[in-house]
Amino acid sequence: MAVGLVRLAFDCEAWLSLFTRGVSVATSSEDVHEKLRAVIDPEIGINIVDLGLIYDVKVEPYTAAEGEPEAQPDDEHATITMTLTTPGCPAGPTILKEVNDETEAMEHIRKVDIDLTFSPMWSEEMMSEDVRWILGR
Repeated sequence: MAVGLVRLAFDCEAWLSLFTRGVSVATSSEDVHEKLRAVIDPEIGINIVDLGLIYDVKVEPYTAAEGEPEAQPDDEHATITMTLTTPGCPAGPTILKEVNDETEAMEHIRKVDIDLTFSPMWSEEMMSEDVRWILGR
């Protein structure tokens, strides 16, 4: 009976390899969101994703611009649209650097662009329900 189980497992792996051969696993926008939970707003002590500072994340294949090193097959380009709690946020430069560093540290991300916007302006309604509860809002 054990021989049959081993054979079944082997056959499943062989079958699965037909569909995954030559296919790379791309980074999803959800993967980037999860990575960005490590970035904490130093004034509030809450991660920037749950604060609602991340508006959009796009991950696309990386194409080298003139003067940049040639792209590898799995290289990706992340574009993050985000805001800060206020336009004059004193922690802004630190938060932006951490967003860039955390995203660049991901396995296939070759280039990161951060689009900082204040339209719409951030408001407490953008925080997750859990964060509003924690902060008593």
